[in-house]
Amino acid sequence: MDADLDDHLARLPAHAPRGIWGAVMLAIDDRGAIDWQATEETIARLCASGVDGVYSNGTACEFHCQTDPEFDRLCELVATIAGRARLPFRSASASPIRASRWSD
Repeated sequence: MDADLDDHLARLPAHAPRGIWGAVMLAIDDRGAIDWQATEETIARLCASGVDGVYSNGTACEFHCQTDPEFDRLCELVATIAGRARLPFRSASASPIRASRWSD
């Protein structure tokens, strides 16, 4: 195999995400509302599982049904818990302006 093709990660910028990132699964209660306590526990368990980073609001999270305050609260929750665990994090569905607020 060509060495250049084998070492494709070497061409990524130093700040590019690497490793295995875990998706936050949004906990929903019986009424269809976000269960914030269960979501917080899920994020903490995910961060403790050995992943290299955490992202929310990707294809596994119902971002399209969240209000702006819910979206902001989830981003803050991920930032707080992942920050405590010293893990990088992203909000995958955020616009560049909004995402920079949470991931810089």
